[in-house]
Amino acid sequence: MDTLRTECEQGASFGFTGKQAIHPSQIPIIQSTFAPSEDAVDYAIRLLTRFCDEVKEGKRGAWEFEGKMIDRPVVRKAKRTLYVARDYGIEMGRVATIIETLEEIGEVKEPDWVDDPTWLL
Repeated sequence: MDTLRTECEQGASFGFTGKQAIHPSQIPIIQSTFAPSEDAVDYAIRLLTRFCDEVKEGKRGAWEFEGKMIDRPVVRKAKRTLYVARDYGIEMGRVATIIETLEEIGEVKEPDWVDDPTWLL
């Protein structure tokens, strides 16, 4: 199982979001490795909360958040973190709240991550 964890950690560091299992006993290790961390989910929630405020004020370009420049690719990554967190059952209440807010302002689109080029828009 140490080898499996190492493989999962390496895959996650390369940007993969999962791994195929050949036995049910591998699933907890795979899920715990690929699930977003609490810090990542918390950051995504804070960022997207601010993003919603920016959109409601009519702002659409790049903006500053916690000392960093934020633009559309950063927002997309934060949205993806929330979708994955939701799928793993992490922070369900907070995640659902921000997704509802995104829906209210027309900023939710659950893409097919690979096959939907409009997600990049």
